[in-house]
Amino acid sequence: MNVKPVILILGLLWSTMLCGQDVLVMDASIGVSLPVGQVSKVDISAPESGFAGVGGSIRFWVGLKPTKNFGFLFQMVGGLQSVKTKDLQQYVQSTYGISSAPVTTFYRYGTIQGGILISGIVEERWALDARLAVGYLWANSSMIDFTEYGTTYFKIYQGHGKGFSFGAGFGARYKIYKAFYTSMAFDFTGAIPAFENVVTETRNGSQTDFSMNNYTQFMGILQLTGGLGLAF
Repeated sequence: MNVKPVILILGLLWSTMLCGQDVLVMDASIGVSLPVGQVSKVDISAPESGFAGVGGSIRFWVGLKPTKNFGFLFQMVGGLQSVKTKDLQQYVQSTYGISSAPVTTFYRYGTIQGGILISGIVEERWALDARLAVGYLWANSSMIDFTEYGTTYFKIYQGHGKGFSFGAGFGARYKIYKAFYTSMAFDFTGAIPAFENVVTETRNGSQTDFSMNNYTQFMGILQLTGGLGLAF
């Protein structure tokens, strides 16, 4: 193995660190998230409706910059979205005459991405970051169950989806002590997961009807987060 290229790269990174540049950046943040697109749609006639509402997200990213303002990015993003059930409750009440609140699970997702980082120190304590990334996403759609006194009137079972994802974000960092900083960022995560064999159960008189659907769903998540990190 030729170790010369490795030594040259390590030497470049070390010299850049000594010059006060952010060569290695690590950030962990948490915040609120707002779904857009089909994931937030509320329509029982459309299988791709996600019924997702406001939720929370968590993000961890690492950036490595071999040059002053340009580098590589790895990030992991996950979140939980609440369930919008108001229209469903009105439908169930008008159709079956029951007013019970449903049992639900969160809409959940997670993604792993890699991409590019454009970053720079704009003042002694301030730095700005722009991130672009693509990767893989998995998602679990919400389970929504209207059952009263042992009888199920309407139920959407949890679905499992996966597919391509992309992310774009912009943030600011403020150095609080040596290599430690606080951060705030605005990001967008988008994906088109494919769901297979998602079951819907409806009451039809004295019997139960089942349907099974396959669909793709556009999922967009707007995220406002704040966190802590390190930069060397």
